[in-house]
Amino acid sequence: MDPHKFHGKDIPHIKLDPKMTIEDLVEVFANSGYNGRQLGEAAKPYAKMIEEDATICLTVSGALTPVGFGGIIKTLIERGFVDWIVTTGANVYHEDHFALGLPIKQGSFDVDDMKLYENEIVRIRDIYIKFEETLEAEDQNVCK
Repeated sequence: MDPHKFHGKDIPHIKLDPKMTIEDLVEVFANSGYNGRQLGEAAKPYAKMIEEDATICLTVSGALTPVGFGGIIKTLIERGFVDWIVTTGANVYHEDHFALGLPIKQGSFDVDDMKLYENEIVRIRDIYIKFEETLEAEDQNVCK
């Protein structure tokens, strides 16, 4: 089949039903497009791993903890959906901002970084982190 021709499966307009199970929702995602399909497909072997009581490793890369996903990871561990984690040091470092109550905010990605720099704000996409009040404070805490 030539991928440069207009063909493929029809795209249904997804309808959610309050009576849907998680399995039904995973199937909806698996039959959609883009990352929804990848999420749905990834959920299937994950569900099988849980059913078979496998040891599950969660690998985390990218800036997930600065956007608050640390709470999700914690819940997955507490409820037995994840047994161990492999992550980048940055995720551990940024999760400490929350643990220590250091300021971190959701801002905008469409900004002048020089103006942020002048205001001592470090940006990770649309996440703002105060240089002195957060990063330096964390470094002082870690280096004690």
